[in-house]
Amino acid sequence: MWFVFQELYGGPSSTLSNAANRGKDEAMTGPRIASLLASATEIVCALGARDRLVARSHECDFPPDVTELPAVTAPKLDTGRPSIDIDRDVKALLEQALSVYRVEAETLRTLRPDLVVTQTQCEVCAVSENDVVAALASWMGVKPRIVSLRPDGLARSEEHTSELQSHHDLVCRLL
Repeated sequence: MWFVFQELYGGPSSTLSNAANRGKDEAMTGPRIASLLASATEIVCALGARDRLVARSHECDFPPDVTELPAVTAPKLDTGRPSIDIDRDVKALLEQALSVYRVEAETLRTLRPDLVVTQTQCEVCAVSENDVVAALASWMGVKPRIVSLRPDGLARSEEHTSELQSHHDLVCRLL
């Protein structure tokens, strides 16, 4: 059984996409985390697991050093345009039942996360669970566990911190 977990979580490494992260695979122990929600990235770092992060969303920028991680999401529209144009484009995408965001599935696969943290609160605010499920659909073999947060109040935010800690602890016990 240890061999299986070693192969899944501690097996051959892949090269991360920027120089600051090269060699990180060899030194990493514990679950590899891709955080696709800025607040979740902050929670992961506050829990002392910054070194477990292997990917982030295009919106994650705190703590400042997370910007060194590969961004595996991007908006499908030009966010540099006037807000009225962005609003019109977002509404058009939603009317077609399309996502506002793109998940870079191949980059994410290369980074081999054990956990992918996302949200189910708002399809417009950040990458949704549906976006992540669609990105992982073509993956063969073991897929990462998806942790979807739905912070609809301060108490729920505290629950999500506990939930992330328990997922982190579970994967660490499996190792």
